[in-house]
Order: sequence, then C-alpha cells, then structure tokens
Amino acid sequence: MSASCPLELLKAHAVISRSWLWYPKANPSPGASGQSESLDSHEVLLWYGRGAHQDFDVCADDHCQRYQGVTKAFSGAAAEAVRATTGEFLRYNGTICDARFSKCCGGITERYATAWEDVAIPYLESINDGPVQPGSYNPETWIRSAPPAYCNTDDSELLSRVLPGFDQETRDFYRWQVEYTPEELADLIKSRLGVDLGPIP
Repeated sequence: MSASCPLELLKAHAVISRSWLWYPKANPSPGASGQSESLDSHEVLLWYGRGAHQDFDVCADDHCQRYQGVTKAFSGAAAEAVRATTGEFLRYNGTICDARFSKCCGGITERYATAWEDVAIPYLESINDGPVQPGSYNPETWIRSAPPAYCNTDDSELLSRVLPGFDQETRDFYRWQVEYTPEELADLIKSRLGVDLGPIP
C-alpha cells in the first residue's frame, strides 16, 4: 500500500503487518493450535515458506507481503501509524494471529487450508469482500462476472492514494483475462508439468 494512505488505514495496516511478522516468533509450531513448542539448543525453528530467506525475517518479494524496505515506503504518516499502534496485535483466543494478506482481490478470500498448508485456522476462512449478496453462490457466475466488492473499483483518485506507483500500472486487477492459442497452451503444460498432451483442439 502507499505510504500516502489515510492515517487510519496506515494504522490498521501497521497492526496487520506487525501481527503477520511476529506470528512465527510467537508460535514456533505453526497451525491452528497456536501452541508454542520448547526448543532446545539443537533444534532449528522453521516456519512454512520461510526457507527461501533463512537469514532474514522478511524478503523483498510477494512471499513477504511485498516488503520493499524502509527507504522505499517511508513517510511521516507511516511512521506515525507505527508509533500510534505500538504493541498492538491481532489476536484470536489470546494468541497473535497469522495475519497474512494479499494485494490482489477477487472479491472473496481463500481459506488458509487451500492456499498455504492443510491446516484449518478458524480466523482465516473464506469471506466475501463486500456487501452480503442474497441468493446462492455459484463459483462460475462469480468468476465470470464482477460482483460488488470493496476492492472492485476503477476510481483512479482512490487507487492513487492507496496503491504504490508500481501497483498502479495494473488497471484490471479485479477481473482479468489471458488468452492462449492451442499450441501455446500445449507448450505451457509441457514446460510446467512435463506432460505432452499432443494437439489441443
């Protein structure tokens, strides 16, 4: 998010980010229980997905919530948001939450168990990102349409206040479409899965 966001949004983000970063330190054994393990001097603490940057708490990639370093996203308002929320964490049953978040929005969140590891975490369930929609939920209709969602906006003024410059380059972040020829699709499947499906009609 942009460091020029409204202060209350920056404060909410500071609490979320602090919780996400502190969670593996407060919960050496990741999962729904949130119980800590005692580690002796010969044990190594691992947290799911952190093996890619063993010497650092965070990295400068999507894996680490797009952390770009303090020099790239600093502002007086961002510093004030951190100061104003010092010591505040998101908690569930007294335990600091694994507060993963995404810069992308499809109008509905994903369950932790289907996105990360096969563990049920009660506070990371699938919910709509918008007003409650009456009627039944049909996945195909949901994907092929643009249902109301808080993140479904093309308000350029709002987006310029909320998104960093490099994220404003993408304008179709809510719904997008990619087209491949049958040959391109066959090559993609072969290169990614090592499976030759032959000609795709």
